[in-house]
Amino acid sequence: MPKHTGTITSNGEYPPSIPFEPWLRNRLSGKRAAEGYLEASLAETDEPRLFALALQDVIRARGGFSSVAQKIGMGREALYRAVSLKTTPKLEVVLSILRGLDIQITIPPRIARQPQKHSPIRSRPATKLRSKRSIPRTA
Repeated sequence: MPKHTGTITSNGEYPPSIPFEPWLRNRLSGKRAAEGYLEASLAETDEPRLFALALQDVIRARGGFSSVAQKIGMGREALYRAVSLKTTPKLEVVLSILRGLDIQITIPPRIARQPQKHSPIRSRPATKLRSKRSIPRTA
């Protein structure tokens, strides 16, 4: 029996929802979608574990860990460890995975934030605070 999303359609019935994992794997089986997914994970944050999660999703969608490990000449367990969340993926391993999957990605530049002229929190320049029990200065 399909799950329901909770919203009612115009005919008064609940539409069935789609499980996320199979949908994502189907979506990432295409080359362009996988490239865009990996590039988006790099653009979102500087956290390498987010990229590792995205790479895991793409590996599962493109045949699984065993298949990809065989393509790149690496053991399945070593591939698991290379993209696990316990470690940061090494560049040479990432490049061999991308070559094995025939995926080319562009690392997007980080958008530099413009410094604000005036802080919205502080309306006047910061002053040095003295404690009430300050030690008198001797000349």
